[in-house]
Amino acid sequence: SKNIYLFILGFVIFEFSLGIANTSYFTWVYDYIPEEVRATYSSALNSVRAFSGFIMSVFLGKVIQDLGYNTGWIIALVSTLISIIWLLKIHKNDKNF
Repeated sequence: SKNIYLFILGFVIFEFSLGIANTSYFTWVYDYIPEEVRATYSSALNSVRAFSGFIMSVFLGKVIQDLGYNTGWIIALVSTLISIIWLLKIHKNDKNF
C-alpha cells in the first residue's frame, strides 16, 4: 500500500490473525492429543508446519515475482476464505461444541 496507515493497519490485522491461529493450534494440541504422546505428535506437527511454511514462502515468492503482489494477496484471500468455510463446516458437524 502506498498509504503507510493502511499498511500498518493491515499488518496489525495480519499479526492478530496469526496470533489467533497459533493460539488455536496449541489449544487443539493440548485438548485432543493425549499427554503420553503429546511431545511426539507436537514435534511431528511442528515439522509439518515448518515445511509447509517453507514451501508456501517459496511458492508465493515465485508467484509474486512472476505475477505481482496483487496475485499473492488474491491467493491469500481465497485460501483464507476456504479455511474459514472449512472450519465452520467442521464446527457445525462437531457435536462436542
